[in-house]
Amino acid sequence: MLEEANWVVTKHDFRSVLRTIKEYYPIENPDGFDEESVRGFTGVERMEEIVYNNFYIQKNYRERWGGFRKFLKKGIKEHFRETMIAFYPCYSGVVTLKAEKFQEYTLRKEVHIYISLLGPYYTIVGVDRAEMESLDGAFSANMALTVSPFLEFGVAFLNLQEKISDYFPDFKFVPYRIGKRELKGISLVNQSHPKQDTVFSALFRPEDLYYSKVRGDERYGYDDWKFIQQSRL
Repeated sequence: MLEEANWVVTKHDFRSVLRTIKEYYPIENPDGFDEESVRGFTGVERMEEIVYNNFYIQKNYRERWGGFRKFLKKGIKEHFRETMIAFYPCYSGVVTLKAEKFQEYTLRKEVHIYISLLGPYYTIVGVDRAEMESLDGAFSANMALTVSPFLEFGVAFLNLQEKISDYFPDFKFVPYRIGKRELKGISLVNQSHPKQDTVFSALFRPEDLYYSKVRGDERYGYDDWKFIQQSRL
């Protein structure tokens, strides 16, 4: 999977994704590191600096992400809430399309956006989510994922995609089919449990997105990655 030829799918070129991950994660020598020594890997140090500059320096955060948040909120009718975890290289947020409350649990339909800090990549996922509160605490689980503009998620999905593309015109949508590819060594950095060595986890953050029923087209977004045909003189 580390060979670039494996990242050319018919007429679609995903090699830049592999190259980006190689820059920041020890996927070329995963057995040479453990969860402690990986902190000294040059790419990890650079990634931590990028996260710090984006999220911990308030001036940078306001300029880079405050403007985007305002732009997004003006273009959608649903409430938008940021969901970043400030030590992962990803800006993220969610809009709630529907929430049904019952006695002990809540069923939600949400659309999540993820924008990478490591390269010009983003993705969107619709989530059917169940949340339950009991005397033992609060629990939640993703019941189904919608990975393309499909059925009740279609309008919001496309609207969010349009807004992200307008604000970040050079960014490409990472298809679910590519996001679930695995590369050993990613979870050394993320230290997620269970371990998630996925492209999604590398570019964005560890999420429980690959253990649920999937709806829609897993290849949605491939058109962003078509080879550019050069005309012959």
